[in-house]
Amino acid sequence: MSRHRLERMPTFFCCLFAICFAPASLVAQDDPSTEDRVAQLAADLSNVDLKTRRDAAYELVKLGHEALPALDALITGLDDRDEQVWMQSAMAIARIGPDAARAAEALVEDFSQRDQQQRYRAAWAVSRITTAGNDSLIQATQSDSSQVRVCALDALGWMAEDASDSLPLLANGLTDPDERVRRQAAESLVRLGDAAVDAMTQGLQSEDDDVRATLAQGLARLDEITPSTRDRLIELTSDESPSVRAAALIALASSDLDLAKRIDLISAAAVDDDHAVRSAVVLALRKLGDDADDAVASLIALLNSDDETHRASAAFALGSMGQRAMPATDALIAALDRQSEGKTEIVEALSRMGGPVVLKLLRASTDPDQPSGRLAIAISRIGPTAVPHLINALQEPDETLRVSAARALAEMEPVPRTAIEPLAKCLHAEHPSLRAAAARALGMAGRLDDAQRETLAQLTSDPDSDVRGQAVLAIARVTSDAKAVMPFLSAALTDNEPAVRENAVKGFAEADFGSDELKTQSVQLLMTALDDQDADVRRYAAMTLGGFGKSAEPALPPLQRLLDDDDMSVVAASISSIASMDVQSPEITSALAGCLTRSNADVVQQSLQALLAVGVPSPEIARLVEPWITDESEAIRSAAVQCIARLQPDASTSVPVLIAALSDKSKEVRHGAARALGELHEQAKAAVPVLFTMFDNEEDEDAVRGALRAIDAAGPDAVPVLVKGLESENRRMRYYAIFLLGKIGPEAKEALPVLKRLRDEADSTRYKESYQKTIDSIEN
Repeated sequence: MSRHRLERMPTFFCCLFAICFAPASLVAQDDPSTEDRVAQLAADLSNVDLKTRRDAAYELVKLGHEALPALDALITGLDDRDEQVWMQSAMAIARIGPDAARAAEALVEDFSQRDQQQRYRAAWAVSRITTAGNDSLIQATQSDSSQVRVCALDALGWMAEDASDSLPLLANGLTDPDERVRRQAAESLVRLGDAAVDAMTQGLQSEDDDVRATLAQGLARLDEITPSTRDRLIELTSDESPSVRAAALIALASSDLDLAKRIDLISAAAVDDDHAVRSAVVLALRKLGDDADDAVASLIALLNSDDETHRASAAFALGSMGQRAMPATDALIAALDRQSEGKTEIVEALSRMGGPVVLKLLRASTDPDQPSGRLAIAISRIGPTAVPHLINALQEPDETLRVSAARALAEMEPVPRTAIEPLAKCLHAEHPSLRAAAARALGMAGRLDDAQRETLAQLTSDPDSDVRGQAVLAIARVTSDAKAVMPFLSAALTDNEPAVRENAVKGFAEADFGSDELKTQSVQLLMTALDDQDADVRRYAAMTLGGFGKSAEPALPPLQRLLDDDDMSVVAASISSIASMDVQSPEITSALAGCLTRSNADVVQQSLQALLAVGVPSPEIARLVEPWITDESEAIRSAAVQCIARLQPDASTSVPVLIAALSDKSKEVRHGAARALGELHEQAKAAVPVLFTMFDNEEDEDAVRGALRAIDAAGPDAVPVLVKGLESENRRMRYYAIFLLGKIGPEAKEALPVLKRLRDEADSTRYKESYQKTIDSIEN
């Protein structure tokens, strides 16, 4: 317990004595029972029973200001080693309010003694009971510890009623040498709001990107900003930091800056290289309110750009405006044809305009020069409001319009029940494209009646190959009797058209072949498809076999042969299928490892994932994996790290490789390496020095703790870094340093002077005991 708190103890006991033994005439007149209760709770805070202390602290929180007579006991509670007692004591002090001001010194002490959550609570509690002029708080803003300075500035940010005294201290914090302190100063100024507008404006000159961005974000929350602030924000829309540009744009959107200038800034930001800035355009448009309509013309102009990124950015912004962006419909449709595969911004923008644009999109999709498939997706994403328009279109005399409507309905999941009957009528249409589109849509509809299924069955023999293919797949999807489906799939596998055979293979994945007999029959048929002349058929056959799991083991030999296929998508599908069968053998491991020599990244990644799943440990195979640990692809590096841990039986060989991976720029790779080292337990103790340095990175902390717990050992080479960790501000780092030094034992004797000093300086009994235990382990 700290010295100043010990000095308070006589006061506490005197107050407690006075409360307990005061004559009735001296007891406050409001409620004698409350004072008696407070006295009992104050006494309970010193009880040896943990539950009693917790309950007492909790009850004192509920009493608010009435807990004032227990203040000394609550201050003592701040020394309790139990986190719940500490937290409730701090909250009880905060709820007492300014009359608890003398507890500020004790709470400020905890800025350096508790974990992050407790430091935050201590700062908030200080702000509830004292002012920015408190000596302890002012001294804390000048502490040598950056952690303490952060907490002090955090507390100042809650003192809105005392802002005039807080502002100079927070302004100084913006120039602190530690970035965490600067960031907290900025966040606290933002919290103070209008009272801090001048300080925030001045802070926009900071060289720290985070500070400028945080302050700009804060200014965006204010109802009004000064002309000088506005001018500085305009400059920041060209800042080198994306987060600053984004924040400045949002702040200016609702300012009194001329509307035309605001729209110019928004249009420029819409094509910014950074996604965060482009996303800020959405918020800026919302802040414009009704004035956002004036931005549509500028965004339409961007849709005509030759730069696809600009077109996508404009569509993204227009999509955020919903039906306000309807004047851009034609421009969006025209831009859709230029959109690369995999891009969705234009489709999303069209879909957000709702029911009023359905007919226009349908008519556009009948134009052979327009991307009908993408337009169908856009219509489907409009949702329920599009359905009546689509059903009406199915009954139009224009068959191309009916085809477009059927295709849009097929993209809905599920197809609306109200559309099933109109779609079923389209199965009898003369136009084969309409029959095919209707069959596809009905295949996505779930339950059909017998007549509808019978019509689909007849269409599996349609003269048009597209109709046959869609009908076969639809039959597989809507027929519950898998045995009844088998003849259609079997016949379609011998069709002359690859697209029909491909849909037949997909049908095997859709049907529910529950019995072993049907599974065996399906596997045999799919094995024939592995030899198909068409690469897509082979690929889907391999993928579908993977879904049968161990039932597809007879297909392993032909799947292994496909690992030499010229089509890389076939190879990747075969690898995945082999892995899903969960058969482990040296032969399969070797075959999968052979694919690591392919020049296709997807094949390499699939091979690594498969080796991780079914690979048999082998030093030779592990050596083939090692080069991929430095690949440019994060996913490949991550998979390679995990493979090394599985395939390399010699820990002395794998540990150095995994230690090197702890320095990877990707947290996924680092964390994978940490987990792999943890699985090696004590054999990985050579990794402890490097793991310990990773505590400095907050995003690595959990992975490091997990690895250190699992390794549960350290060697003499770790002593220097562990000794350094003993005096870290990170509580968990200190804990592991103490614990692991004890594990090392006598070979850690150089740590003894530091351990003994820290033991003697420790306020906490728990820490004293921990230090002593480690000292005993080393000395004995």
